[in-house]
Amino acid sequence: MLAPPRPTTSNPNVTVYPDLALGMLREEQTAVGRVWLLMRYVDVNGRGWLSIEELRQKLTGKGEALHVCGWRQMRNLLRQGDGLFWRRDKERVWLFGVTKTAVALNISHLQQRPVAVPATALAKSIGEARAHLYAAFHSSRMKESGAATPIARATLNELSGLSGHTQRKYERQTGVTTKSNYSIGAKIGRTAVLPTGAEEQAWQNGRAAFTFNDKKGKQGPAGSNYIAWQLPNSYAGPHAHQKRGQQKRINRQLADLFMKGMTGNDKQTIDTYRPRRFFANGTTANKIKQTDNTYWQSHHNGIWYKR
Repeated sequence: MLAPPRPTTSNPNVTVYPDLALGMLREEQTAVGRVWLLMRYVDVNGRGWLSIEELRQKLTGKGEALHVCGWRQMRNLLRQGDGLFWRRDKERVWLFGVTKTAVALNISHLQQRPVAVPATALAKSIGEARAHLYAAFHSSRMKESGAATPIARATLNELSGLSGHTQRKYERQTGVTTKSNYSIGAKIGRTAVLPTGAEEQAWQNGRAAFTFNDKKGKQGPAGSNYIAWQLPNSYAGPHAHQKRGQQKRINRQLADLFMKGMTGNDKQTIDTYRPRRFFANGTTANKIKQTDNTYWQSHHNGIWYKR
């Protein structure tokens, strides 16, 4: 009978930068990427390297909490990640830092704050690891009051390379919660004719538009009808936020590298920054110059108002 798994450190969590996690998914490098994350986790003293013997014991040894695969497959992964996540010789694996790995993944800026992902979750099946790397992004965007601002499935696809079907699967798998959002526009009458402005709103939002009957009178007189439309969902991930730590320094290094053209990579970079469209209140929304498709929320009830 095998001995019970032994934890590697007293801290059960791996610090994950969501921008790197999305880059691993987008570039289809999650198999080697999670090994890099786990090796950094095992390197509790921050030496920047692991001996081949220690790597073999911790990540391929039977009964180990962080067992991810057998030694034969690990050798394949070490070859695959050489030059992307690490350099190796006969005795050691020299781990790349966050900056160098971000460059290799064509990431020019770390926008999202790091989160704590259970090391044992990354050591499970590759599907489980991919799901948690995806969920890390939603965890990072989550506000103290709950779910983050809305984000479209198409945007998530662009950032992660995952289809909508896979996104939903990973959300169910990791416990990401989804919140629907709606916006209410112009008041309309009981006839089929829409007033000026409401017709334009209905046309812009297509099948997402519908008639909302305000039975409780929260928008105006009770029983009034309004043109309304569905906005992208908000999400709340399962992982706790971590301190940003060296993130500012890393971003300065990335800016220098990409500004000077020292990356040696002609690929287009992708980061998670997007111009703000959603604001906590109307006062904040009115301070910005952007006027089109800007929304604010008076209460955390899923109803957003267009400026």
